[in-house]
Amino acid sequence: MAIQTVNIGGVANDGTGDDLREAFVKVNNNFIELDNRNPEQTTASNLGTEGQGVFAQKTGFDLQFKKIKAGGNVTVTSDSTNITIASVGGLQSLTVATDSGNITLAEGDTFTINGGTNVTTQSSGASGITINSVTELSTDATPQLGGKLDGQGNDIINVRNLQSLVYNVDVRDIYGFNFGTISGTVSSIIEFLGSATDVDLGSIVTPSAVSIDVGTITNPI
Repeated sequence: MAIQTVNIGGVANDGTGDDLREAFVKVNNNFIELDNRNPEQTTASNLGTEGQGVFAQKTGFDLQFKKIKAGGNVTVTSDSTNITIASVGGLQSLTVATDSGNITLAEGDTFTINGGTNVTTQSSGASGITINSVTELSTDATPQLGGKLDGQGNDIINVRNLQSLVYNVDVRDIYGFNFGTISGTVSSIIEFLGSATDVDLGSIVTPSAVSIDVGTITNPI
């Protein structure tokens, strides 16, 4: 019920106000209303099902509420009508460490991943980066070995010109025979000599009639 006002008229005893009975009826009703508004009838509650409530407790006539406190990278300000909660940014700076120096990114900066020699990069969806690397020897114009080459029992084929030394002996000059550039199109020394030089072998007789003494063959190394 709303509080009732006693009509006291314009001036004393002008007959326009409430009579004495009516005036005290209103007074009694007002006391009843105030009695119904005692502290036990007053409460407060937090609405909603998520988040943190601001109402803490009621002590007598005092309704007590929690304060809103600023946290990391958050500010809280207020005026006569508003409480303002603002964020100063989630990422203030980011340092990216590399093998040869660091990169410091400020908020809003773009971090780029570039490809290098035989390496390309590309985005793979909204949250992924794919790095492709091509390391085949066929793409390297000047390949070099960092250690011993182990063929694991496999043949080395399609060799053209071996320009290095094997045990300090040019592989093209073994036993005094300089074969020059070895062609991959021949399968024997006879084919090589036949294709590289004009050789007159004379008359070839039955091998069983020829006695050949090759002497003692030792390790050429």
